[in-house]
Amino acid sequence: MWLLARFGLSARMSPGQCAEVVIEMDAANAELDFAALTVPTMFVVGTGAHPGAGEEEVRTMRAATSVAIARNELVSVFATSPANHVRLLAKDTDTVVAAIEAVTTACRART
Repeated sequence: MWLLARFGLSARMSPGQCAEVVIEMDAANAELDFAALTVPTMFVVGTGAHPGAGEEEVRTMRAATSVAIARNELVSVFATSPANHVRLLAKDTDTVVAAIEAVTTACRART
């Protein structure tokens, strides 16, 4: 990961720090209850390959959006992007901005 950081493709953290962040994120994500959301929520789903995960791991992660949508009518997929989830903000900024605007509009409409 430190090599990727040199090229601006990863955070500048030690391998131990990276592992700790991933473990904490996985724990937090596992506790998310999409059925309990009371505000509109929109995903931008990446389709690109991920250098740090196998195809099965990426497929499982992306399938979680379907589970969330099935559990709560306020959850939807705004768009699908050819970027992977790690580079989505850098590679598809316009789509992410449009999703933020759309969810903001949806939230305002509910109030």
